This record gives sequence, structure tokens and C-alpha cells, in this order.
Amino acid sequence: MVWYGVDGTANRWIQSFLSGRKQRVVVEGASSEELDVTSGVPQGSVLGPCLFLYYISDKAQGLTSTVRLFADDTMIYMAIKSDQDAKALQKDLDLLCDWENKWMMEFHPDKCEILSITRKKQPSIYPYQLHGHHLKHCDSAKYLGVNISKDMRWTKHIDTITAKASSKLGFIKRNININNRTVKDQAYKSLVRPTFTISESHLSLREMSFNYWCNSVVYML
Repeated sequence: MVWYGVDGTANRWIQSFLSGRKQRVVVEGASSEELDVTSGVPQGSVLGPCLFLYYISDKAQGLTSTVRLFADDTMIYMAIKSDQDAKALQKDLDLLCDWENKWMMEFHPDKCEILSITRKKQPSIYPYQLHGHHLKHCDSAKYLGVNISKDMRWTKHIDTITAKASSKLGFIKRNININNRTVKDQAYKSLVRPTFTISESHLSLREMSFNYWCNSVVYML
């Protein structure tokens, strides 16, 4: 924290906030023995997320790839035009493994995926590894609420959000049987509309048109 300019009283206060904590598990009135908490931040605290971001902020140092961080999610990407580029990306994965060992963090290979964005019929597939495990290549991946497909088309994203919205519309129709437009309008705005607006900055014109159409569906329920 001193590196970020947090020292003196503020630094000592944060040390006190994190030090000397214990935890236990209580199930049906039975309590386990207390254990010392030697890492992490208190969940549910206001300060916890800020301290976590400070802790991982140097993750991108030394990497050739472009890095995007969002909470505890990490995405790295770069243009792969040759085997050397693929090897450079693999080197970045190795550097991330070194980083996690240094700071006692852990990436889970089963939760990591490789998405190759291309329209080539026979793209080059490089066997990227993390912890000695081959990472799975996928046709699409979800990032910040947006489904990104390997061909950069919106079909997968549109199909996903429309299916989710249709499911919620069906729930409203089955469970709200009163003929009250205000109640149905509130239910729609609370349950269905956020399905579209959560990523509205990324929406294509086709999605926006569907959104406007869907705004009137509640009046037909």
C-alpha cells in the first residue's frame, strides 16, 4: 500500500483491519474451532474489493498481450499471425503462472478458455497450456454479459438473450393472472428488460429493434 502512497495512519488502519482475524463454521447451532485467516479480505466489506484490486493491479506487468481486468476475471488477447505470436501468447500465460505463485493466487485451467476470432475455414490451432493442462478451444465465450463468437457475429448473443427474455416473459404470464397493466409493466421492467439493457452499449441495430418490440409485449400478456 505504501507503493500506492497509502502510509502513516491510513496504512496502519488497513493493517489493523486485515490482521488478527479468525473464522469458524456454524451449522445448525454447532460451531467448529476457530482458525486464523492468513489471506484474503473480509467479504461484504466496502474496503475489500478496493484492496483486492490493489493486490492484483500488477498482473499485467511484463506481458506482451493486451490485458483486461474486471474484478477477479482476466482476459488477455493479441493478434496471432504466426507461430511466433502464438509462442508469445503462451509465454504470457507462463508469466501469469509465475505471478500467481509469487502472490499465492491460483488460476483454474478448467475455467479458462481459448477463443480464436477468425473467419478462416482452417484456422491454426495452437495447444496453449496453463499449469501443464491444455486449455479448451471454444466457439464462443461470455465476457461482461456479451457472448462473443469466433466469427464476431451477433447470432449467439441475440439467441441467448432472447431465449432468456422469452423464459422470463413466460414466467410473468403464468404467474401474474390479474388484469392490471401497471403490475405487469413493473414486472416486465424488473425481470425482462434488464436482460437487454445490461449490455445495451454493445447492442446491434437488430437487438435494439427487438428491444423496442419487446417493450410492447407486456401489454399483450
